Amino acid sequence: MRQKNAYKVLPIGCLALAVFSYGNAWADSGMVSASATEERILKPGDVQLCKKDFLIYNKGNDLAEYMVIIGNATYEKKQLPAHGNKFFDLQKSISELRQEGQANVRANDMAIILNTGKDGKVGLNCPE
Repeated sequence: MRQKNAYKVLPIGCLALAVFSYGNAWADSGMVSASATEERILKPGDVQLCKKDFLIYNKGNDLAEYMVIIGNATYEKKQLPAHGNKFFDLQKSISELRQEGQANVRANDMAIILNTGKDGKVGLNCPE
């Protein structure tokens, strides 16, 4: 009886280890986190997830480059001028992608925002 219980615990332990390791990999790879009231600054290479509408803005004096991915589709890859900004309505963006035939985009997908520039600081307001 003891051996059977050990085989039940082992997969659960492996799953817990995998989830813990996955979370740490994101934390070390430039994933930014902050509370819902804080401004997020994405340095080059940083990534942030947004579950709702969000505002991207350029915190610097030079062009800032960003990319927005929704589901498995690149929604937008553009530049923002110095101190420029752009608001994204997430549900509207999802609808546009689905109308374009992106079958892999679902109504409950989140947006992934990346700072793709070499120097720019991309600001982000993204309520949680």
